[in-house]
Amino acid sequence: AQAYAGATAFALIAGLRYRAASSDNRFDARIRGWVQGLRAVLVPGRGFREAPPYLSESDYVNGQAWLALARYAEAYPQDRDIAALLDRLDTYLLERYRDSDSKQFHHWGSMAAAQRAAMTGDARFDDFLAGLTRAFLARNAAALDTNTNTCHVLEGLATLAGRPESLRGDAVLADQVEMWIARLMVKNRMLQITADWPTGAAPERAQPGIRQDLTGGFLHTASPPRMRVDITAHCLNALLIMDRIDSPL
Repeated sequence: AQAYAGATAFALIAGLRYRAASSDNRFDARIRGWVQGLRAVLVPGRGFREAPPYLSESDYVNGQAWLALARYAEAYPQDRDIAALLDRLDTYLLERYRDSDSKQFHHWGSMAAAQRAAMTGDARFDDFLAGLTRAFLARNAAALDTNTNTCHVLEGLATLAGRPESLRGDAVLADQVEMWIARLMVKNRMLQITADWPTGAAPERAQPGIRQDLTGGFLHTASPPRMRVDITAHCLNALLIMDRIDSPL
C-alpha cells in the first residue's frame, strides 16, 4: 500500500537487468511481484497512479512504468497477460504524449518507445519517438543552456540517435540531435567529479567540499556543488546508450 510506482518500476528494471547479466534467478518471485505491483496502480484506460492512495498520474511514472513493463515483456514473451496490458497501455500513452514537450516524460518515454519499436517492429513507436524529440527540442532548447546537469536529456536524444528507423532519413532532425548531444556532453563532462577537483587544475572547476570518495560521480549543479545519486545514474545510462550506438562522444 505504500509502494511508489516509480520505485517499483526501477526495482523491476534492475531485477531484469541483473537476471539477464548473471543468469541468477533468485529474484524471480520479486520480479513477478513488482509486475503485479505496477498492474495494481494502472488505472484502466489510463496511466499509472503515483502510489496506491493517489488518483493522479505523473509524466515521470507513466514513462518509468512503461519502460519497465516493456523490458519485462521482452524478457518474458510468454506472459500473454502483460502483452495484452501493454497493447492497451501503448495506445493510451502514444495518444496522450503525441508530440509532447514534457521534460519529465521525454527521456523515459523515448527509451520505452524504442524498446517497444525494437520488440514489435511497429512503426507507430518510431514515429512517436521522432515526434517526441522534435517537440521537446522545439519548446525546451532554450532551457538546456544552463549550468545544470542534463544527462537525462541525453538519454532521450541518444536513444533516438541509435534508431535510424525512427529518423527515417530526416537529416534536419538527425543533425539537430547530434548537435545537442555534442553540446550537452561538453557541459556534463565538466560536471563529473575528478581526482583534481578539490585542488582545481582548472580554477573554474575548483570547488570546496567535494569528497574524494565521490570521484567519478556527477554533480547536479556546480555552483553550489550538489551531487545527487539519480543524476549520476542518468549520466551512466546516457554514456552506456552512446557506447552501444558507437557515438564518438
